[in-house]
Amino acid sequence: MTDTMKSTPTTKPKRVRRSPIEKEIAQLQQSDKNMIPKSCFARCVKQYVGEGYRITEQAARMLQAESEDYLTHVFSNAAMLATRTGRETIIPDDIRVQDLLKR
Repeated sequence: MTDTMKSTPTTKPKRVRRSPIEKEIAQLQQSDKNMIPKSCFARCVKQYVGEGYRITEQAARMLQAESEDYLTHVFSNAAMLATRTGRETIIPDDIRVQDLLKR
């Protein structure tokens, strides 16, 4: 056998084991379901809007989608601030600071 015919050993990349929390986060990020139950969100909207107004189902769905998107951005920005300061857990100050930075 010549040197060029020798096969080089192939190494498989190591598989990274994810914790159950990381698996759940990845699963939730890939899904298109709402995080807040529809009935709970509708109840909050009715309570906030008051008795004299009616909201169509399509408007309620859009309001819920935008609300969840906003909350996702708030918490992801707060998590980045917490990570920047060397913490894993967000605190109310992180949310306040990200709100000030957004303005």
